This record gives sequence, structure tokens and C-alpha cells, in this order.
Amino acid sequence: MKLSKKLIDKINEQLNYEQESAFIYLSMMYEFQSRSLEGFANWMKAQHNEEIAHAAEMAGFLLERGVRPLQQSIAEVPNKFGSVLEIFEAALKHEEEVTKRIRAIVDLAIEEKDYNAESFFRKYIDEQAEEEATFASIIDKLKLSGDAGILFMDHGMGKRQ
Repeated sequence: MKLSKKLIDKINEQLNYEQESAFIYLSMMYEFQSRSLEGFANWMKAQHNEEIAHAAEMAGFLLERGVRPLQQSIAEVPNKFGSVLEIFEAALKHEEEVTKRIRAIVDLAIEEKDYNAESFFRKYIDEQAEEEATFASIIDKLKLSGDAGILFMDHGMGKRQ
């Protein structure tokens, strides 16, 4: 079954949004490095790598369906940040937008009865629930620990692979 133009456009849009997400997390990583918070920086580097992998998977899906993925310009990413807590709150808000976009793709795939696309993107819905829960948990811990606990949390965040 051939992908519809509407679905191709949505997938290309998401593929590029995943790349934009990667650059946002890279910018956050640099911010943490500039503050000597290497654990938080490591955590964001892993997040960056995950987003790049998602974009590559989506490109692979398009290619398997006979469609060449399109590279598009991404929005300028933020380079100035507030507190560690504010950075994670912004990241959670960003992940909520990713979830919204992925759900729109699944909704469209269902509407068009493209079961392969639906199946492929459903895994991202599950992953997004996990992502949002992880960010929310980190935010809760940051709020509980306050400024004094940031260095302790930084050490723990460095263990993510």
C-alpha cells in the first residue's frame, strides 16, 4: 500500500521535529556542561542520541515504503536557559508536544487504514508515555531536593547510558 501524500508530509514533519528535538537536547547538554553539571549533560546527550535514532527510524520507514525522506529547516533552538528545574520543565513541555504530534500521525494512519504506519508509530506513543513520566519524575526530584540536592542528582544522572 502506498502512503498518502498527507501521511508522507506528517511523517516527514515528525522526522524533522525529532531532529529539532535532538538539537534542543544538545543545547541543553552544552548548558549543563558550561555549569560543570556533567551528569545532567550526559543525560541530555543520551536524550539527543535517542532523538537522532528516532529520526533515522522514521526515515527508514519512509524508505521501506518507497518514499525518499525530506530534510527541512528546523527552528532555531534555545541557547539561554534558567535553572536546572526550568530546563527540565521546558523539556517536559517539549515531549508533550512530541506526544501530540505522534498521536496525530497514528490518528491519520487509522483514518486512512494504513495499518503498517499505525503499527510503526504506536511504539512511539508507548515510548512517549515513558518519556513524559521520566521527565515528570526528574522534575519532582528537583523540586524536592532544591538547590542543595542538584549536585547529588547530577551524580546519579551521569549513570544513564
